[in-house]
Amino acid sequence: MLLWDIPFQDSLIADLRFSGHFVVAKLVALLAVLTLVGCAQTQLVNRTNPRADLAVDRAACDREAWAKYPDVVVPVRPSAAQFTTNCQRIGAQTNCTTQQVDTSLQDRNAAQVQQGIRNGGQSISRALEAGTCMKRRGWVSERVN
Repeated sequence: MLLWDIPFQDSLIADLRFSGHFVVAKLVALLAVLTLVGCAQTQLVNRTNPRADLAVDRAACDREAWAKYPDVVVPVRPSAAQFTTNCQRIGAQTNCTTQQVDTSLQDRNAAQVQQGIRNGGQSISRALEAGTCMKRRGWVSERVN
């Protein structure tokens, strides 16, 4: 007989079972177990060349990845000129002044956002490329006993 098949009357487990929190509690327990399993230590081992130097290969792979996926510099493009007009009425006379709006801050912010998005993609591509390079050189991740 399973826990959820036992007839409960006014118990906390019955409340949890019927409110849906019991399922959430089971998922939290499962995630905790998976997290602990994921904490197992691993090390990189070279199966094809036992005398290979990890630091040398990692540096070479990082250089290759940076050469293939460099950071992108997005130039600041000024937006079209924007103007604002203010008018004041004094008696029968209306005086209006028109001034150009400074959009340089918005232009710089837009360029920084675009650059961040593009370089985030470049960073992911670099990491994947460096990992592929390490595998090509014979490095694999192995669990430490």
